[in-house]
Amino acid sequence: MDTKGIFANIEDKFEHSVIGPVNPFTIDNPDVLIYNTHQLVGLYIPLAKELENPDLLLRRVHMSRLALRSSISSVLLLSEDTPEQFYNNDAITSSFDRVHFFDGDNDLISYISDDIKPVRRVDKRLRGEVMKRFWGAMDYMDIHSYLRNDYMNIRCRPEIATVASWSRPGYMRRSTYTSYDNSYLITSKRKTKQSFKEGYEDIMSFATMFNYSLSDGYLKRNPYASDIFMYLNLEEPDIIFNRGINLRTMLFLGYLPCTVGSVEEVKFLNDQYYSFRKERKYL
Repeated sequence: MDTKGIFANIEDKFEHSVIGPVNPFTIDNPDVLIYNTHQLVGLYIPLAKELENPDLLLRRVHMSRLALRSSISSVLLLSEDTPEQFYNNDAITSSFDRVHFFDGDNDLISYISDDIKPVRRVDKRLRGEVMKRFWGAMDYMDIHSYLRNDYMNIRCRPEIATVASWSRPGYMRRSTYTSYDNSYLITSKRKTKQSFKEGYEDIMSFATMFNYSLSDGYLKRNPYASDIFMYLNLEEPDIIFNRGINLRTMLFLGYLPCTVGSVEEVKFLNDQYYSFRKERKYL
C-alpha cells in the first residue's frame, strides 16, 4: 500500500484535508483528517510497529479521540498485507467507526466520501476530567516549572509494574522503567538518542493502559488509577521538552515531569501539586 500516493490522491480529491494533522494536547493523531461534506473523518493507517504491537495503534486512536472533537469519525485502513490476526482482533476493530480494506485509490476516495457517522464517542465526563487535569498541570508548570534536584533513577519497589494489554486479553504489559508504590507511579526515561516519540513510546503506552481500560471499543477510566500520582523523573528536562508539544503530551497522559532523587521529594511534590490543584479548583 503506497501511503504517499494515497495521501496525494486525498489532497487532490478533498479540498479540506490535512496530512499529518497536529493537535495541541498530544502527538497521537490520525494520519489524515478529511472533511467530506458530511463530517470530519480521521484516517488511520497502521505503522509497521503498530502491526507488530497493536497496543500502540489503540493508544493512538483513543488518545487522539480524547484530544479531538467527538464528532470526528475514525476509519482504519488495512491492506491485503495486514496480518489476519490483526483484523480479526475485536479490540482493534471495535475501536474504530469503520474498518476498510484498501482496494485502490478510487475505491478509497469513494468510501471515505460516504456519510460515516461517529459511533465510538468519548464519554463527556471522561474528556472533562482529562482536560481539567491537563490545564491544572499546565497552570502548575507555568508557575513552578520543574522541580529540580539531584537526579536518581528511583525504584519504590523491586517489582516491575504491569498493566493489562488492550489488544491481547490476559497478557500483561511490562515497563522496566515504571514502578508504583501505593499512591505513586514513578517513571524514568531510559537513556537513548532516539526521537521523543520513539524514546517515550513504551512509557506513553504504559501510562495510557494504566489510566484506562477498553470495553467494546469504548474508553473507561480505571478506578484504581484515579488516586495515583504520576510523575516522570528526568535528567535535563529542558532538552527533552524543547518542543512544547512533547511536554503537553506527557501532561495530557497524566505525568508531571520533574528531577528528583528521593521518595521524600516525590511526596513533597505530590503534596504541593495536590494543594495547588485544590486551591485553583482543578480537583
